[in-house]
Amino acid sequence: MNNLFRSPEETALMGLGVALEAAATFYAHARELSHGDLRAFLNERADALAGASVAWNGNLKDRDILPGTPDEDAETLRRITLFAGMTLGADEEAALFDMCARMEQRLLAALGEAAITAMDEPFAQAAEEAGHGCVAAIAGIWRLRKK
Repeated sequence: MNNLFRSPEETALMGLGVALEAAATFYAHARELSHGDLRAFLNERADALAGASVAWNGNLKDRDILPGTPDEDAETLRRITLFAGMTLGADEEAALFDMCARMEQRLLAALGEAAITAMDEPFAQAAEEAGHGCVAAIAGIWRLRKK
């Protein structure tokens, strides 16, 4: 459906769904490049975001709002994963931390945009879980960078 026919609320709800799906895909591909503590962090985040994405987009479908499709960040990372075929070195890990931080920033921004809507309880609960996950992930990124 064209954005011209969507309300600002629907657009915001759909935008968060897109951000969640893109982040879930990003982390799913990123974990293939990593090892050790970083892999554990990426695995946990990928699984949490996959669940959040399914729940959020399920809520959208229940309200007859079709979910959108994610941006190209995840696709770019998938190509890098295929070309790399190995685990990351220290410099590449630093770049991956930066990408993770930007992904969390996008999720927080999408959560803020969705806050303009009067969400039903399933949406509010999913948004709360996603928000707590973002903050925990940012703290996790800080801790992993210190190692």
